[in-house]
Amino acid sequence: MKDPAVTQHPPQNDDEALLALWDRVGITVRCGYHPFCPCPARMYLEFTCRVALRGLRSEAVAQRRALEVLLQTARDEALPTYWRQVCLEYAQLALTRLADLLRHSDPVALEAIHGAVRQARDLVCAARADGPHAEPL
Repeated sequence: MKDPAVTQHPPQNDDEALLALWDRVGITVRCGYHPFCPCPARMYLEFTCRVALRGLRSEAVAQRRALEVLLQTARDEALPTYWRQVCLEYAQLALTRLADLLRHSDPVALEAIHGAVRQARDLVCAARADGPHAEPL
């Protein structure tokens, strides 16, 4: 018999299904399940836009979440360097959109976000120089 606390309930509507899919793709990105294919990172940003367009999250909240997942992944030294680079590149797309949203409303937060991106970029560049993981052919 299955534990009722562990049983997953199917989404009740399209909005719940989209949020669940956004979460699953975000987990795929964060865990680096497909480290030599950039498709999950691209899909994650596409679902981020859909979540915002449907009004399930504000665009700023959705883009911040996407940026955070991508930056956490880029900073994760346990993941292959190539995947970290991919996530850093896609983080730049989320940053660009978020910068448009926050430029006038919250410049202090925007500067902090730019700092986090610079830090992740430095870590990825250092990893490329050290090369703890093999790069794809």
